[in-house]
Amino acid sequence: MFIKAWSASREEADGENQETVDHNMTHLSHPTGEAQLDFGKMEAMKGGELIDVHTLILILLFSIILSSPFPLSRQDTECLLYGLKEIF
Repeated sequence: MFIKAWSASREEADGENQETVDHNMTHLSHPTGEAQLDFGKMEAMKGGELIDVHTLILILLFSIILSSPFPLSRQDTECLLYGLKEIF
């Protein structure tokens, strides 16, 4: 019900006022078989305290499978290569 009402309100707004449409966005397309690799940070418990942990995350763009964040000590080339070796 919510989605139907939202969709109808968007169609009305688009029909009435073209200025509400955001033309600053573009559709991203990725060829099949590509992946995205990112560094990130997450919080983890260590000794009862929250600490920030650097992570390496691999996203297969045409898959519902997301690799779990791989913890690393730093964000540098050495850790990147080590993380890739461990993921694959």
